[in-house]
Amino acid sequence: MSLFHPKPACSIEVRAFNGRDRELAETALRASRLLATGTGEAIAIVVRDSTFIGSVAARLRHEGLDIQAPQSTDLLTNPLIQQVLRLLNYIATEHHSPGSGDNLLFEILHDPAYDVPATEIARTANLLADANQRSRGKKRCSLRRYVREQAGPKDLFDPGLHPTLCAVTQSLEELIALMDQVPLAALIDQVFAHLGADGTGEDRQLLPIQQRFRWFAAEDLLRHPDSSLTDLLERIQVAYTHKEQQQGGLALLTAADAVGCSFDYVFLIGCTAAHWEGHGKPLRGLPARPEDALPGAAADSHERLQEFFDGLCGGARKGLYCSWSSTTPDGLPEAPSLLLTRFAAAKGIPMEPATDKGSVTSITACSKTPPVLPPTIAPLPEELTTRMLATFQMNVSALNNFLRCPLEFYFRNVLRVAAPKSAAAEFGSAVHHALEQLFVRRKEGKQQRFPTLETVLQDFTGYMERSRTHFSNTQFAERIAQGYRILEQYYQRLPQAAGFVLVEQNLRSVPMEGLLLKGKIDKLELRGNEVTIVDYKTGNPAHRHARFEAPGASSPLGGDYWRQAVFYAILVSAWKPVWQIQRVVFDYIEPDENGQFLRQEVQVNKEAVNTVKQQIHHADARIRARQFNTGCGTEGCHWCRFVRENRLSTP
Repeated sequence: MSLFHPKPACSIEVRAFNGRDRELAETALRASRLLATGTGEAIAIVVRDSTFIGSVAARLRHEGLDIQAPQSTDLLTNPLIQQVLRLLNYIATEHHSPGSGDNLLFEILHDPAYDVPATEIARTANLLADANQRSRGKKRCSLRRYVREQAGPKDLFDPGLHPTLCAVTQSLEELIALMDQVPLAALIDQVFAHLGADGTGEDRQLLPIQQRFRWFAAEDLLRHPDSSLTDLLERIQVAYTHKEQQQGGLALLTAADAVGCSFDYVFLIGCTAAHWEGHGKPLRGLPARPEDALPGAAADSHERLQEFFDGLCGGARKGLYCSWSSTTPDGLPEAPSLLLTRFAAAKGIPMEPATDKGSVTSITACSKTPPVLPPTIAPLPEELTTRMLATFQMNVSALNNFLRCPLEFYFRNVLRVAAPKSAAAEFGSAVHHALEQLFVRRKEGKQQRFPTLETVLQDFTGYMERSRTHFSNTQFAERIAQGYRILEQYYQRLPQAAGFVLVEQNLRSVPMEGLLLKGKIDKLELRGNEVTIVDYKTGNPAHRHARFEAPGASSPLGGDYWRQAVFYAILVSAWKPVWQIQRVVFDYIEPDENGQFLRQEVQVNKEAVNTVKQQIHHADARIRARQFNTGCGTEGCHWCRFVRENRLSTP
């Protein structure tokens, strides 16, 4: 049931457009006419999430519209405050688990304010990766520790690390040490001082921003005097989703940012089924609620999404304009969101079909947004690239990274930047470990029987305890309970008379048509020479569809999981040519919404094998030609945005 509705005096229009360009052009025209009245109307253009907000903003500015930052968001989106929050997140992460914030430190060091040469950061990251690779079996060295230990030259032939890089890292060390020495309010003051934002000289204009953030933090800490820094940062994230009323002008917002706000006119654009209900994540980007963590919350997700959509429409005081494009950029038909259809039906509003006729006259009709060129970074020193390529072997993660974005491959596989450590990733690793030990113990047993459920849960708990620093107390308790539940359910459906299996097979230097491949297989089920390849998945099965797609119009290169399945079949066939790959199965250990356990099979035929082999050869050739310095340019790509924001892109 809808909780919010537009006021009776609010006019509502629902219509389709022939293409996204015409939808944006008509929206821009109407907004410009409203602004031209000079009556100070508050106008919002709202999109589902941040996926396309950059291209929409570029188009609106191209049409001459001035987009204002909402007054409630200008503080937390201010570049200075973003720097402060980034540093506070790094401090909290390192204080909680030393060495676990490498991904944050790598990005912080690229901040233009520090003036650390990007090539020196790349060289240091490469040296660290080499050092960790040489020390197999030993505890991994973090970037933070490596810089501290390798700061000065070791001999006459060692130049040491770049002095500015070392100085910045040392300054961050001092901030981390302050966590146990000063109150949180004083720590925030020290972070501002670290950034040189003391409100004097040229920075005087920043003083109001600092004061507002300090007041915000101080008021929060008065209400929660026993808070940790992590608690404060979590509440700041929550506060970011609750916005004040916009007082005038044109705002471009995501749906999560706009909910709870009131505007004179709201343009809700891009209301397609693919955008709102698609991708298997109906609640993505919505503000979290405590009840979302309760059992059965997932079943209410569509009802909650409808309430959210209706409430979003209820933010319009005078006019609500909902629209969608009836065709994709590729010319394929596009359906309106079911949420919009239900909303219009409840209000008795006709949904106007797309037409080539329209009122786009005073603004350049349907002109294309100026293309945004993919960012390009300066190449690494040849010696570093040559050393990496000398030992490079293609694996499915590297292949997926490169096909997604060459810059992602550059940062993840060339510089080998540490991936962020999350509670979800550690939980998945703990489950994988328990399942691996399940089959190892069965193989070692005299009667070839599975160990007891209690033993399986002990293996899971032991891994979780060793990784406890990656969880808050609440997260740890929740993940333990979740692990026990799904492992018990998974255990109950195990066949005691399973065939011969091999688990956790690390395959390296496997030759394939002149290239070397490698990969780690979770499980191989063998019956003679017939083999089934199994990969465990701990995610929600409902989110799987796009990732299993074979190459087609909607996914020219195929989904990541489809490619992983075919890659594994190629790898195992090259490793043991006498084996016959019967199937590749993704074994979900969490039940779906109907309580069923899914074993998703991927058809690996000759055509699929040839396609992925071509992808492997094409990617390998470009990698060895050093063609990984230019990004994909896709909006929403983390690494393209990282390069742009830190001004690393070369002309």
